[in-house]
Amino acid sequence: MPNKVDLVKNLKLCTDLTDLSKFKNKNLVEGWIKDLVRIEKSTEFSLWTENNFRKEWEVPHSFIFGVLLNASLAGIEERCELIAFLVWHKVLDQAHILNFAVETKYRGLGLGKLVVSEVCSDMLVRRVRWVHLECRERNFVAQKLYRSMGFDRVGFRPNFYDDTNEGALLFTKDLLDNPSNYHQ
Repeated sequence: MPNKVDLVKNLKLCTDLTDLSKFKNKNLVEGWIKDLVRIEKSTEFSLWTENNFRKEWEVPHSFIFGVLLNASLAGIEERCELIAFLVWHKVLDQAHILNFAVETKYRGLGLGKLVVSEVCSDMLVRRVRWVHLECRERNFVAQKLYRSMGFDRVGFRPNFYDDTNEGALLFTKDLLDNPSNYHQ
């Protein structure tokens, strides 16, 4: 199990992997897509395919927040391991979190909370006020995380997930309620 202090020292938080203008090496995307699929498959709630992730690079209002391991040592232009991600869309002053996962061996270290906090901070900079998401009704770890970060359960969608016909809990957060909770 990785040490939390060593892990944080070697992380690079990238606000938007879809902004290719930041990167000289355009071939990084292919490696990131493979990492995204690997992380997605490591979850018990895997639904997204390589094609789903690939299409996000074509959506102008899509953002993929990635956490790269050892990027501070290797530099962002070299291949680094992606260990967590969060995909979200922006529409006017609202954001919709579509997918979020931390690789299995890095769970339980507070990385999920760090990712959501960093993304919410980035959303504020992008003038987002409201954040919405769905969460499987049996994903108790995610529900606990969202509640601990001030997300409110606002609804329920029965039979939302095609793979299991499981319902989805709807969560919403007003980022202006307590913006000091985020890194700015």
